[in-house]
Amino acid sequence: MTLEAAVIIPMILITTILIFWTGVLLYDRAAVRSAASAAVLRGSERAELSNEELADLMKEVAGSWLNGRLVLMDDPQVEVSVEYESIRTGITGSVEVPALPVFGSAVWDVHASAEAMRLRESQIVRTIRRIDRVLEEGGKTEEGKEETEYGEAP
Repeated sequence: MTLEAAVIIPMILITTILIFWTGVLLYDRAAVRSAASAAVLRGSERAELSNEELADLMKEVAGSWLNGRLVLMDDPQVEVSVEYESIRTGITGSVEVPALPVFGSAVWDVHASAEAMRLRESQIVRTIRRIDRVLEEGGKTEEGKEETEYGEAP
């Protein structure tokens, strides 16, 4: 009885601890992904801001989403890239798993990124006006050429 207890109970205990830490890692990873998505979504809604203002807004949104939600990740790094037509955000961090007698300690990296188109209101209005003009002319452009989904037909 003692030999089984000396082998089986530690294996069950280690397996339970690993399952717990895997759940914590998955939770932190989901929180980081949702923060990256929320930052990009808010940035795409406010596309008329300057690049610097938009980057600051996205970092603020990601930070507010992560504040108080992470279990084991300390100080995640938020990277924001704002270009003319697209915006991106990436969040990286690490979770340190405590030492187990069999495996030792480990560091698990967590990374999430999100990307969205930066659609400015002026671009949307111009596109809608162009579509309205083409529809009013019966599918013809100014030169009398037919309009297709890929542009003007030859």
